[in-house]
Parts: sequence; C-alpha cells; structure tokens
Amino acid sequence: MRSPLFRCIALVGVLLPSSAHAQRAADLLTAGVKVRVTAPVLERGTGTVVSYGSDMLTVAPEAGAAPLRVATSTITKLEVSRGKNRLKWGLGGALAGGLAVAIIGGVQGGHDDPTGLGAGTGVAAGFILGALLGGIGGAVFAPERWQDVTAVVTSAP
Repeated sequence: MRSPLFRCIALVGVLLPSSAHAQRAADLLTAGVKVRVTAPVLERGTGTVVSYGSDMLTVAPEAGAAPLRVATSTITKLEVSRGKNRLKWGLGGALAGGLAVAIIGGVQGGHDDPTGLGAGTGVAAGFILGALLGGIGGAVFAPERWQDVTAVVTSAP
C-alpha cells in the first residue's frame, strides 16, 4: 500500500503541468497584445487581443472594425508579435550599406588620382555615409517578429 504522501505528490505531478499550461496561454494573450490569427471566421488577420478565455478569443482588427470573437477550437494558427529587432537590423544595414558605398567611393575616388589618396578618402567617406544611411534604413524597415503559440492556446483546457 502506498503512503498518502506519495499519492499527494503523484497528484500534484499530474495536475501541475496542465494548470501551468493554461496559465501560460492566459499570460501570452493579455489585452492589448498584437496577434495574427488564422481561423475560418477570420482567414488570416492581424489585430490586438481584447479578451481571452479558454474557449474564446476576442480580437480587434487593425482596420478598426468591430472586435471579432473566435472560438479557440477553430483557430488553425495563432502568432504573437515579439516586436521588431531594430538594433539587429540597424547594425546589419549599417554594415551592408557601409561596405557597398565604401567600394563605390573607393572606385570613384581612385579615378585620375596618381597618388592613391582619392581612393582611400572615397572608401572612408563612402563607408561613413553608407553606414549612416544603411543603419537608419535597417532600423526603420525592420520586419515584425512572430512567435507561433497555436499549440499552447488550442490545447488549453
């Protein structure tokens, strides 16, 4: 015969993961979170969460239309926005822009210059200008990052 302590530990071990799983879904889908939902009612729409329950998700579309109620059982894909990584894209744009314009500046600065100083100046000036423009462009046009949370939401009790 097993002890009561063992039975309690086993019961907690079985019930804890399911309650933690449901709590995680509720934490991910708080009001105001930007989501991308694919469901028969919505096809593929982007909006913000108005409310979330274990059986229903209410989303306000970006177009400003009335909020839509979507049954969680009908959701085929649900993604949560993780924002834009502007630093990463800005640094990448700065490096790419700097190298590209440095090459162009070196070639242009080297024409008809027997001393070679024009090419060096063109590379330096081109890198600075290209890095500045590329960094701004990368930060401004950074794409949205999405995290798929379909399994967490559709399997929540």
